[in-house]
Amino acid sequence: MYYDYRYRFPADGLTQAVAAFDALREAGILPADSLPSNMLGDPIEQDGKVAAFGRPGRAGLTYTDPDTTETVVVPAIGDPTMVYVHIRSEVAPDGLPAGFDPSVFGLVPVSAEDSAAVLGVWA
Repeated sequence: MYYDYRYRFPADGLTQAVAAFDALREAGILPADSLPSNMLGDPIEQDGKVAAFGRPGRAGLTYTDPDTTETVVVPAIGDPTMVYVHIRSEVAPDGLPAGFDPSVFGLVPVSAEDSAAVLGVWA
């Protein structure tokens, strides 16, 4: 059985988020000594090392279709000031470190729908 942990954190709060990822490594939710292959998204680097995987939200935009000259509206996906992460683990929530509070690290839980909009879903 797998458990899904979905969070977002401020794009300028990577250092705090990496501290949370370290706590999740200690709990066995993220691999201790390899790339976190159980996360959706793109590599998130800190100091030249991949610390996690995730993706920022995207602002909405419009452009003119060159073939039809119609204005195309591309809606926002998530909050562009936030980075979204989705971790899939065999560790149940009761396996988290005692007193682990993701908000201390700037992590905010997000819904499955919000996470999927930004990161996609597991195949």
